[in-house]
Order: sequence, then structure tokens, then C-alpha cells
Amino acid sequence: MGMETVVGILLVVVGGLIMGAGAWPMKLMRTFQFEHWWFLAMLFGLIVGPWTFTLIAFPNFFETLRDPDVQKALLIANSLALCWGVANILCGLCYVRIGIALTQAILSGLGVSVMVLTPMIFKAEGGQFEDAPGILSLVGGTILLGVGIMLVAVILASLAGFGRDRQLQKAQKTAGSFAVGLIMTVIAGVTSAGLWLAFIYCSGPIQSRVCFVEIGTEIELSVTGNKEPCEKKLCEKFSVGKDDAIAVKDAKDVETATLSKEKQEETAKKIAKALNGKYLVATDGSIVLKNAAQNSVAIKGIEPIKVAELSAKDAADKIAGILELPQPSDKPNVKIKTPNVLAVFPVWAAGAFSGAMLNLLYPAFFMTRRKSWGVLLTNWKEFGLTVIIGVQMVLALSLPGKGMLMIGALGAAIGGGIQQAMQMVGGQGTGFISGEWRGVHGKPRWQMYCSIALLIIASFIMAYSEKLKQ
Repeated sequence: MGMETVVGILLVVVGGLIMGAGAWPMKLMRTFQFEHWWFLAMLFGLIVGPWTFTLIAFPNFFETLRDPDVQKALLIANSLALCWGVANILCGLCYVRIGIALTQAILSGLGVSVMVLTPMIFKAEGGQFEDAPGILSLVGGTILLGVGIMLVAVILASLAGFGRDRQLQKAQKTAGSFAVGLIMTVIAGVTSAGLWLAFIYCSGPIQSRVCFVEIGTEIELSVTGNKEPCEKKLCEKFSVGKDDAIAVKDAKDVETATLSKEKQEETAKKIAKALNGKYLVATDGSIVLKNAAQNSVAIKGIEPIKVAELSAKDAADKIAGILELPQPSDKPNVKIKTPNVLAVFPVWAAGAFSGAMLNLLYPAFFMTRRKSWGVLLTNWKEFGLTVIIGVQMVLALSLPGKGMLMIGALGAAIGGGIQQAMQMVGGQGTGFISGEWRGVHGKPRWQMYCSIALLIIASFIMAYSEKLKQ
């Protein structure tokens, strides 16, 4: 497991903990009601923060919206983000109908399952998550094991919540039909994964167009070598020596047609492996394609390629042309990743816009009905606390987002699972620190300890699954 992957996992862990513990300032509020702090937190966390970074760091952002592939990605992403917005509202209603503990158990269990499994079943086109192993692979099975352990942890956490309420004589009051509340909770659980799925399914098209290759930076090149017609094209252009060194074929070299299907697949994988890697952009704005098998010696027959000042997509298209590989815009066979750490913000700003607006309109409706807009300006201390919640949300979205991209093809599944596990750990940790478990002893407390331990174990299993993809 490389250092970049380790750092990516750590970013996901930290972001998940921040997300789980992010609402702690509300426990210090006395004047602001739910609708007040929720409105301001969503405003700063989902609108002001992401859009500020986007407009400052990517002044060309709105030009990318003209691209049909970006429009398609944003349509999918905003549909998913809207589902997440609905889930948030349903969650609050379910607290009243069937209780907090049961709602959290069902919502968390279904949410993590959908978030982890969906990217492995429905590949995210045009991005690195498209290359994730399938759900029936060894890696997929390992990730499923982690999900299973997380579900056990969720059940234990739910039982612990019921036991805590019994000990504290705080039986949850419910209202309305239990069956209706249960159906609402299931819907909320499935749709709650929409926010992260929005990021997963639109990050590739957006980032490849807003990120530009810069002189002196290191870009990462990824060439597909395991699907048609790339296998045939790579074998036609390159030859592979006994030491796995590759070179551009001369006219006298043997044609690919003489290779068997199995040999062609094996050869194409070797060629792709040799080409894939990180490349330093020289002072003249070019990169030199190198042969990994020969200690990064330049590949004979290919001149330095000028890529500086091109978007990641345009640079990838240019390299694909030189390699003579097909490059469909929705499923590119050549991809480039730049080191731009701010590239997650335009994805959140545009991809989650519908969910953000719904989460603003919901509390705005209550403030209008109760005529309480003026409360927002009556307590500057609590106003500041809501801004803190918003800032934490910016971190809770940007850190795991960057972490998932650093993990690689499995970033969506692994990162999603770890993020959800750490979010639950962060939430329970906040509960312990704030005194929610004060006076609770015996079985409920041990159930919660076991739940947290299982969540951590599940996270380690998912992180380990990244090594198996080799």
C-alpha cells in the first residue's frame, strides 16, 4: 500500500470523525432552534464554502458547464443530492414516529450498504472509480465482509441506545403510524447515501476539465490496457522485450494478428503497466513517456509531449492520440490526474447544489411560518457556533473527497465505508463527551464499546482490501 493511499485513508478517517462530531456546537445553543442553526450551517457548509473556493481557484468553472458530459454528470449528481436532501427531512420525521435509536440503526445500516455497494455495481463513468473491481471479486468480497461487520455494529449501537434510554428512564415518545414511520426510515436510509454518490458520479468529468497541467508539477497518467480495442491497439504500437521493456514497433516487427488472445491480453497489460505512473512536467511544459521496466528510461520512438496549460482532459486526449488509443469522452482510456488539492470544491458546489438548496428551503419554511428570521441576529455567539458547524462541514466533505481520489479506483467503495464508520464513531464519541452516557452502566455501555470496536475493525478490513486489488 503506497503512501498516497495511506494518506487518502487518513483523510477519509479524519473527515468522517469531523462529520460525526460536527453538530457539537448545537449543544451550547439556547436561543437558536433547529431551523436557525441548520439554515446557517447548511448555508456556510454547502453554499458559501464550496462556491467561494470554486470561484477563486477555478475562474473558468462556468465554461465547463457547457460540456455535454459535464451536464450529464451534474444531472445525475443533483438527482442523487436531492435524494439526500429528502433523506435529511425524512430522518427528522422518523425520529418522531419510531424513535431516534431505531431510526439511526436502520438509516445507518442501509446508508452504508448503498454507499459502498453502488459504485462497485454501477461504475462511475469518466473517472478513476470506473476501474474499481466488481462486487464478485476477491476485493469486493472483502469489502462486503467489512460492510457486514459494520451492520452488526449498527445493530449493537441501536440496542445500546434502547438500553441507555431505559436506564435513564427516557423512553422515546413516538407519534403517528409505526408502519408508515418504518417505511419512511427505509426510504431515508437508501437515499441518505445520495450526497457521497453525487460526488462519486460527477467528480471525474468535472475535475478533468477544471484542473490544468502546470509546469513543475507531477501528473499521474493512467492507460487502460485490459479492454478492447485498447489491447489490440497497444500491441500494434509497442513491442515488449524479454525484460518487459517496451518500445515503439518498427515497420518490420511482427503484426499483432499473430498473437493469441491470451498473449495479447498479457502483452497489453505489461505495456499499460509500463506507461502508467507519475510524470514530472518539465520547464518547457512537456513530459517524456518512460519505460517503468527500464528504470524510467524514455520510450524510443515517442517524442516529449507538450501538456502544460492544457486541462487534464485535453492532455489525456492528446496522449491518447499519440498512443493511437480510442478516447470516448464518457469512458476515456487515457486519464490524467493533477495534484490540485482544491479540485473537490467545484464537485461539491455544483454536484450537490440541489441537496443544498432543499436543506436551506426546509428550515427557511419553518422560520417563515414561525416568523423567527429575526432570531438569527439576536445572539452573535450562537451565530458564530453555527458558522463553526458550517466550516466543519466544509472539512467533512473536502477531506474524504480528496482522500477517496487519492485511494484510487477503490476510493469510492473503501472510502465510503470508512467514512460512514468513522462518522458513526465520531457521533458516539461526541455523545460520550457531552454526557449522554453519564449514569449508564452495564450492558448498554459494553454494547456501545463493542459497536465502536467493530466499526474500527471494519474500517481496517476495508483499508486492507485495497492491497488485494493487485
